[in-house]
Amino acid sequence: MRVETRARLVDGIAKARFWLNDLVSGRVADTHAIAVAEGCSERSLRMTLNLAFLAPSVIQAAIAGTLPEGSGIPALMSAPMVWSEHPDACGGNSK
Repeated sequence: MRVETRARLVDGIAKARFWLNDLVSGRVADTHAIAVAEGCSERSLRMTLNLAFLAPSVIQAAIAGTLPEGSGIPALMSAPMVWSEHPDACGGNSK
């Protein structure tokens, strides 16, 4: 994984977790309020929010830069929400 790709991914995960925390705590009313504050589309924000739900093993692999080829932001934004269905850090399926 390229350094730039890894940095964007880790930044996206951090933003997603921050935004999710703001939503859950009630500091913001909804995703529209965050999108306006961030200057992005609500669709983009919601897609990025998916990164807050990645399995811990996937996040650790992202930080370490050991995710398999093709595991960038677009692939992980559409990853299954069920952790047991996430590919493991070695690129295989954990089922």
